[in-house]
Amino acid sequence: MIEKMSIHRALAEIKTYNKRIASAVEQTFIIANKKSNEKIEGMTIEEYKSKIQSNIDSAKALIENRKRMIGKNIWKLKK
Repeated sequence: MIEKMSIHRALAEIKTYNKRIASAVEQTFIIANKKSNEKIEGMTIEEYKSKIQSNIDSAKALIENRKRMIGKNIWKLKK
């Protein structure tokens, strides 16, 4: 379903997406480890892998949503 919105609202949403994407991308994706640890930042290795995967998925979803909003709805804006 395509939602009609004002140009002002669309630009505000794009700005919000940009901030959320920047925040998501700044999350830790890789951590260097010189020795074999049982835990990283207080989490087991599997929990930490899950957290990192969640951060990556979140960033990808935000980017896709922003692309979808710009690509499909930019021509449907109310004037």
